[in-house]
Amino acid sequence: MWSIFSRDNHQIAFVWAGASGQEIRIADLGGSSARTIWKQPKQDWMTLNDWSPDGRQLLIAQTHYGTNTEILLMSVTDGAVTRLKAQPTDAGRMAFSKDGKWIAHNGTQASGDPEADIYLLSRDGAQDTPIVIHPANDSLLGWSADGTRIFFTSDRTGVIGLWTVGIQNGHVSGSPAMIKDEIGSVKVPLGVTDHNTLFYASTVSEIDVYEAVLNLEAGTVRLSGDPVTRHYAGANSYPSWSPEGDSFSYLSNPSSGRRILFVQPRNAQADKSFTPRLAWFNRPEWLNRGVIAVTGSDLAGMEGLYGIDPGTGDSRILLNREENESVFHGQWSRDGRSFYNRHADARKGIYRVDLTTRVKQTIYVPSDAWRVAGAALSPDDGQLAFEEDDYSTGLSRLLLLRLDGKTETRELMRLAAGERFPCCRPFHFSPDSRHLLVVRADSLEGTLWDIDLSAGRSRRLPLSGRGLMNPDLAPDGRRLLYQAGESRSEIWAVENTRFTPR
Repeated sequence: MWSIFSRDNHQIAFVWAGASGQEIRIADLGGSSARTIWKQPKQDWMTLNDWSPDGRQLLIAQTHYGTNTEILLMSVTDGAVTRLKAQPTDAGRMAFSKDGKWIAHNGTQASGDPEADIYLLSRDGAQDTPIVIHPANDSLLGWSADGTRIFFTSDRTGVIGLWTVGIQNGHVSGSPAMIKDEIGSVKVPLGVTDHNTLFYASTVSEIDVYEAVLNLEAGTVRLSGDPVTRHYAGANSYPSWSPEGDSFSYLSNPSSGRRILFVQPRNAQADKSFTPRLAWFNRPEWLNRGVIAVTGSDLAGMEGLYGIDPGTGDSRILLNREENESVFHGQWSRDGRSFYNRHADARKGIYRVDLTTRVKQTIYVPSDAWRVAGAALSPDDGQLAFEEDDYSTGLSRLLLLRLDGKTETRELMRLAAGERFPCCRPFHFSPDSRHLLVVRADSLEGTLWDIDLSAGRSRRLPLSGRGLMNPDLAPDGRRLLYQAGESRSEIWAVENTRFTPR
C-alpha cells in the first residue's frame, strides 16, 4: 500500500494490509525478503510520510477512527514507537527538515474552522509552533533542497497557488510569498529535487451530473445531453433527489479542494450551497426524514454518519463509528426505524441497527468465498439488494434479501471476471419497489440495466457511458439523475522554485 524510500535509496518501507490487520515492513532493494517491524490488529489507518535523514526512524501518521490522528516516530530497527502528538484532524503531508530536528505538518486552525494551517514540530515533540497562519486552506508540500524554506499550497487568492516561507532554527523567517499563482489541484506531493524542482500528482476531473427521462414500462430513456449542475463543471457527483422531488443535492469538489454541498431547486435559479463544519464529508444522500446524510468526521475527529439540514447547513451526528462500522453509506428505512450496512470485515455480512433501541444484529452472513459490498433498500422497506464479490475468482453477483423475518435470498444477476458493479451506489429501486436499476461496468463503459423483480427479467436500457454510476430516480418514477465522466491523474513539475525576494 503506502511506501517510502530511505534517504540513501537502499531500502523501502511500506504498509501491508490483510484480514488480520496492518503491518509495516522494510525491504532492501538488493533483493532480500521484507521484514516486519510493527503490526497491529486494529482498523486504524497508517500513513508513511518520511524517513529521517539519519535513517533511524520513520515518520508516521496513525488515524484512530472516531478519535484523532497521532504523529509517530518508529524505529526501523525494532519498531519501537515514540508518540509525538495527537490532533483531531489529519496531519496531511509531513516531512523532516534537512537537519532532522523539525517536522513540518498540517494542523487545525485555532479558530476551529476545517481549513488547515501549517505547524513545525520538534523531533522530541516538546514544541509545536504554527508557522503558516491564515483563514485560507494551507497545505504543506515539502522543504526546499537547502532546508531553509518550506513550500505549501494556499487558496487565499481564490485559486490554489504555490507559496513559500523561510524557516531558520525552527522559526519563521519573513512573510509567506507566492511563487506561482495557480498550480491546479495537488493530490499527492511527490517531493522537491536538489535543484528545487517540485513534483506533484494532480487529478483532472470531467465528472458531472446528468438527467434523463425514464419510461420503465417501455424501456426507453430520453437524454438531456448537457449536465444539469450549475457550478464547477466537471467536479460534481453523488446526485440525490429530495423526498418531494422538487430539489436535488450533489457534491462539488472543485480544484480548491473544498468540498461543497449544493441543493438545486427545480425551475429556480437560486441554489443553496453549504460547506458543513466537518473535517471531511462525502457521499451525500437525501433521507426521507428531510435531512441530507453524509459520511464524515467532525472537527474533534468523531467519524460516522452526519445529517445536514438542507435549510441551514447545520450538521448533527446520526450514527457514530461503532454503529456504522464501514464508513460506507448504509441504507435507512423509510419508516425511520432501521439502518442497514455491511460490517467493517465484509466477510461477516450485513447488519441491522434498530434506531429506537440502537441494538445491532447481523441479518446475513455470506459463504466463505464471498464478501458483501454496496446495497439498496426498497422503498417499501421489504427487500435489500446487495453485491457479493468472490476475490479468488473475480466474480460478482447481485442478491436480493427479504426483510420479513425469513431472510431468504435470491440471485438477480451475476458478472464474470472483468465486469463489476461500480462504487458506490450501483443499485436503485423504483418508487413502487417493483424494479431495480443496476449499473454494471467493464473497463470501457458503464451500462444501465432494469430488473423487473416480479417477472424475474432483466434488460439493458439505452443509457451508457464512461464512469456511469450513482443512479437516483425521482419520486415520480421518471426523472433519473446519474453521474458520468472520468478523472485522470497527471504528474506535474514546477521548475525554478528558488525564491528571490521581491
